[in-house]
Amino acid sequence: MSDKKKLKNLLDQGLISEEEYTKGIRKSSNSSLIKIGVGVFAAVSVVIAVLNPSGVEDQPSLSVSEPVTESKEISSNNASSDLQPTTTISTSKAQPPSTTTTIRSIITTTTIPSVTIGGITYTCTQDYDGWTCRNGVTTYYCDAVSNYSDCSKLWYPNVLDNYDIVTVSNQDYVCSNSFSTYDDCYEYRGGNPANVSTFGTPDLWCGTNSCYEYDPSEWSVVVGNYFCKDRTSGYNQYDCYEGFGGNPPTYAGFNPDLYCSGYEASDCSKDWYPDDLARYEFLTYYGSTYICEDAWGGSYGDLDCGRYDGGNPSNVWTNDLKCSPEGYSGYDCDRDFYPSEWEGYELVNIGGGTYVCEDNWQGSACYRYYSGSPSSSTYGLPDYYCNSWGDCSKDNYP
Repeated sequence: MSDKKKLKNLLDQGLISEEEYTKGIRKSSNSSLIKIGVGVFAAVSVVIAVLNPSGVEDQPSLSVSEPVTESKEISSNNASSDLQPTTTISTSKAQPPSTTTTIRSIITTTTIPSVTIGGITYTCTQDYDGWTCRNGVTTYYCDAVSNYSDCSKLWYPNVLDNYDIVTVSNQDYVCSNSFSTYDDCYEYRGGNPANVSTFGTPDLWCGTNSCYEYDPSEWSVVVGNYFCKDRTSGYNQYDCYEGFGGNPPTYAGFNPDLYCSGYEASDCSKDWYPDDLARYEFLTYYGSTYICEDAWGGSYGDLDCGRYDGGNPSNVWTNDLKCSPEGYSGYDCDRDFYPSEWEGYELVNIGGGTYVCEDNWQGSACYRYYSGSPSSSTYGLPDYYCNSWGDCSKDNYP
């Protein structure tokens, strides 16, 4: 192929410009080295007639290499067949093609979990027990994030379900689940209920329908500021102790401060259980209190009485005072005899001595009297016989 055709092929392939093509045509007759472009050379060989023994005619071909470019300078000399073509090869590395990297920004849209409570939206983060949802300083604890979320300001509802939470006077209490009638309850202000201190005396004791500031299993009734326990040996009887600051005493002694009886300790006394005291009669004699019971002797309605300063009345010795009814509701008492026994008797002084005289149809039979019941002195023969005018004789009625 001729040099012009080769140049024309290069031009058609876009490997050289029009200007380079024109210059290459002009130079093809003078030089076999053609510069193709910046950093690119095409080695073009012209037809060289070389005489060799075989008479074969060699024609080098055009070669183009993009990575490596070669330039050949050929000097022709037809004067002698002994001369070989001299070739100079120039080698250079082509620059690697430039690469343009396009960085694309990938934007991922994430929906932040939230709940709406009372028209206010709270942003939520998931925790071990559920979701913590906040808006400013207000926090809700939720089991889930949905339109049907169960939320509480105290703690996660699914955790609170394991506890009994009661509210008394706008204060929350967390109660232990026990097998007793009443649960021990402690003040609860929110947070993990497992962290509530259960050391010491509970703040409340709660049953099925009611809560108490005392342990109802120990203190069955409260009367004012007195806390009462059931008496072990009595029915509807209570030992009551004065409390302090609305709380029962830390120590209950052997003797209670109040003795109570009746339904829910409706009747109380500092002396003894009122239902026991009701079996006795109480009298005041010369400023002292006496407790009395039916007399063993004397007449109907007479009483045996003893000094009473409190305590179990059955321990009182009731032989201090003998009393008999007098008037509508009073009593006449004596330390030696029942006043009722002197009905039909009288004491008289005869000859400087004291005698008890019993009336009869003749007058009075009089007996020496020292003390006690007059009936105990009026047996046997009289010491004096007295008529209705007061005359007396040791032998017979005057």
